[in-house]
Amino acid sequence: MSAAKEENGYRPQEGHDSSQNGGNEADNQVLSNQKLFMVTCSISISYFLVLLNSTVVVTTIPSLTSSFNSTQDVGWKQYVFLCFMGVFELGSLLCGVATSSPMFIIGRAVAGLGAAGITSGAMTIVATTAPRPKRPYITGFAMAVGSMGQVTGPLVGGVLTQYVSWRWSFYINLPLGGATALLILFIKIPDQRDKTRGKRLMEALHELDLVGFAIVCPAVVMFLLALNWGGNTYPWRSATIIGLFCGAVLATCIFIGWEWHKGREAMIPLYMLRHRLIASCLWTGFLQSGAIVEMTYFLPIWFQAVRGDSATMSGVNLMATVGSQIFFAAMTGLLVSKVGYPLPFALFGSSCLAIGAGLMSTLTPSANVGPWVGYQILTGAGRGIVQQLPIGVVQAALTGEEIAVGTSILAFVQYLGAAIFISGANSLFSNKLITALQIMVPEIDAAEVLKSGAAELIKVVPAAYEPQILLAYSKAVTSTFYLAAAAGAATLFTSMGFGLINIKK
Repeated sequence: MSAAKEENGYRPQEGHDSSQNGGNEADNQVLSNQKLFMVTCSISISYFLVLLNSTVVVTTIPSLTSSFNSTQDVGWKQYVFLCFMGVFELGSLLCGVATSSPMFIIGRAVAGLGAAGITSGAMTIVATTAPRPKRPYITGFAMAVGSMGQVTGPLVGGVLTQYVSWRWSFYINLPLGGATALLILFIKIPDQRDKTRGKRLMEALHELDLVGFAIVCPAVVMFLLALNWGGNTYPWRSATIIGLFCGAVLATCIFIGWEWHKGREAMIPLYMLRHRLIASCLWTGFLQSGAIVEMTYFLPIWFQAVRGDSATMSGVNLMATVGSQIFFAAMTGLLVSKVGYPLPFALFGSSCLAIGAGLMSTLTPSANVGPWVGYQILTGAGRGIVQQLPIGVVQAALTGEEIAVGTSILAFVQYLGAAIFISGANSLFSNKLITALQIMVPEIDAAEVLKSGAAELIKVVPAAYEPQILLAYSKAVTSTFYLAAAAGAATLFTSMGFGLINIKK
C-alpha cells in the first residue's frame, strides 16, 4: 500500500500482503474503453433501478396507506451481482401482485435485500474494472444517473398511481432489470481474488459470518421497532419500548464481541473501523444517506397533504431537486477525478445539505413557489455532491479483496442510516402531528386524522377546521427536516476525516 494511504490513517492488517491482492495488479487488469463503457452503462442503469425503486413509493404512499389503512407501517462479482438482481426482481414482482399490507412489506424486504447486493456489487465492479484515476468520474456518472431514479421516482410513481395503478410502480422494474442483467452477463469482469488461496465450499460459507448476521439482524429490527412504535403504538416509557431498546443494545454488544472473535473473517472487520479514513467514510455515508432518504420521503407528503397536489404534481414539484442533484453529481465526479482531493467537495456539499434542509423546515401552507423551489435546488446540490464521495475514499484507501468488504460495509451503514432516519422521522412526525392537533383542534380525533393518510386528509376533516389541520400537518412534516439538517451539519465534521487523501493515487 502506498505511503500516502498510510499517512492518511489506513494500514493493511499485519500479515496481509496487499501486493498480492490489489494495488498495481488491479489497475493492470482493467477493461478496454469499449467494455468499460458497457460496464458503466450497466451499473448506471442498476443504480437508476435501485434508487427509482427506493423512492417510487413516496408518491404512492398516500394511496397505499389509504388502501391498506396504515400510515405507520463474472468473475464471482459478476454472478453475485446477477443473483442479487434476480432477488430484486422477485421482490418487485411480489410488490406488484401484493393483495395485503403484509405481502407488500415482504416484497419490499426481498427487493431491499436485492438492492443492497446490487449497490455494493456495482461499486465493487467499478473498482475492479476501471483504472484508479477514472473511478471518481465513473462513480459520479453512475450516481448522476441513479439520482435521476431517486428524484424522478416520485414523479414516475405519481403518474402510474394516478393514471394506471400503483402496482406498475413495481412492474416497471422487471424489464429494466432484465436489460441490466443482459449487459453485464456478456462482459468478463477481472477477478482480483488471491488465487494462491483456494477455498472449499465450507470455508467460503464459514467466511460469510452467518452467525454475525444472525446477531446483528435482530439488533437492527428491535431498534427500528422501538423507534416506530415509541409514542405511537406504545408509550416511550412502556416495558415494550424499553425492552426493545435494551435488547438492541445487548445484541449489539454480543455482535461486537463476535466480530472481534472472528477477526479478519468477520462480516464487519473491526480492524478497518479503527482507521480514520474508513470510520470517516462510514459515518459520512450513514448520515448523508439518512438525510437524503428522509427528505425524499417526506417532501412529497407535504406537497400532497398540505398543498393538496395530486400524486403526479407532487412528483413534478420535485423536479427542482432532479436537475440540481444530477448536475452536481456529474460535475463533482468530473472535478474529483481531475483534482483528486474529495475534502473540499465534502465540506461544501455538507453545508448545502444542512442549510437547505434547515430552510425546508420553515415551509408553511401559504409558502409561495419560489422558496420551496430554491430550497430544493440547494439541498439537491448538497445531495449530488456528498452522495458519491464516501465510496471513492473507501476504494482509494483499500486494495484487492478489501475493496469488496469495505464497499459492502459502506452500503450496509447507508441502508441502516436510511432505515433509522425514516423510522425516527416517522415517529417524530406522528408525535408532532398528534400533539399539534390536540392543542389546535381538540375537537378532532387526532388518531383518526393520522390513520386517514395524506391522500384522504381533506376528505375526512370538517371544512371549518381545515386551516388548523393543514397547519398542524405542515408543522409535523417540516419538523422531520430538522433531522436532515442536523445530519448535514454532522457530516461537516465526519468528512474532515478524509484529510488530504488523493483518491487518484
